[in-house]
Amino acid sequence: MRKLEVFDMRRMSVEEFRRSEKTPLTVVLDNVRSMHNVGSVLRTADAFRVERVLMCGITSTPPHPELHKTALGAEDSVEWQYEKSTLDAVRRLKAEGYRVCAIEQCEGSVMMDSFEAKPDTRYAVVFGNEVHGVQQEVVDECDECIEIPQFGTKHSLNVSVTAGIVIWEFARRLMLTCALLLSCVCASAQEIIDNTPLDLDNLYKVMPTWHMMKKPEFYDGEWIPVIVLPEIPVYKPMVFRNDRERKRYDKLVRNVKRVLPMAKMIRMMVIETYETLEKLPPEERDAHLKQVEKDIKKQYTPEMKKLTFSQGKLLIKLVDRECSSTSYKIVQAFLGQTRAFFYQVFAWTLGASLKKHYDPEGDDREIERIVRQVEVGAL
Repeated sequence: MRKLEVFDMRRMSVEEFRRSEKTPLTVVLDNVRSMHNVGSVLRTADAFRVERVLMCGITSTPPHPELHKTALGAEDSVEWQYEKSTLDAVRRLKAEGYRVCAIEQCEGSVMMDSFEAKPDTRYAVVFGNEVHGVQQEVVDECDECIEIPQFGTKHSLNVSVTAGIVIWEFARRLMLTCALLLSCVCASAQEIIDNTPLDLDNLYKVMPTWHMMKKPEFYDGEWIPVIVLPEIPVYKPMVFRNDRERKRYDKLVRNVKRVLPMAKMIRMMVIETYETLEKLPPEERDAHLKQVEKDIKKQYTPEMKKLTFSQGKLLIKLVDRECSSTSYKIVQAFLGQTRAFFYQVFAWTLGASLKKHYDPEGDDREIERIVRQVEVGAL
């Protein structure tokens, strides 16, 4: 088994994350003392795309270097708010229609493995202080208490570990109905595309970026799940005149699968770098760009050296597709005209051009077809 590289993973950008539909779950931190724990909760909230995180009382808020160590940028993607009083925050959530659950060991608490999350309900979960847990007055205001079963000699878990378990359980259960419906839709779509059984392993890999559950609608006395389904491209089967054409097409499919994740990663880096520069004072921007360039070369040069010549030229095109800007313009915008010219000359010596545009309706329509099918898991 080969460990996945960053290039292999389907990561959305911060901008895409903010636009996406969220798991109907709000996380409340009641006087969490450790910045590392707060950062870890934010990172978990990003992973399972929760609505927001409310930081109450003495809980630290971004930006802070210690918090960033464990959040790793999740503080920029996850919506968070500060509330002085946890009790007031819980009361407001209940008034907004949330069912609020304290994650605490209480009389009459419900074990996590027995808890039934309803897909037509918005939930809020409250995690307490590392020493004192959730305040008693907050527990009294909650609708119920949920407890994680434990079987060892200790009676508690670290708050960030607890949050990871609970958030995952809620995300898994609230997504289940949507995932099952989407599986049926995707199965039908793939049968239309090539009359072959659905590759469930591939579907589950892309499912986290597909499922789009909105707030349920009340209609005719019943709650109806509202799901935004992805656009699924359907093409006529490919017809090849000879075996040589088939091999060329198969090679193009392999190359797209190889470099498309890189193009998407470049897009994400461009967006993140731009957003960071917007926050920095002018005198610090050049130093930041030099450090970014140094880090990129160190991390990605070994991977880029593994690309074939045809894969490199394809990557230049797909960067233009993902970023709506040529590689030349991206380098020019961040590193200046001189550096852009240098990289362009280097590309010329290899028979390529950083100014190459992507034409999905013309010369690159075959690549566009492959890309769209790869994006939805059909190839």
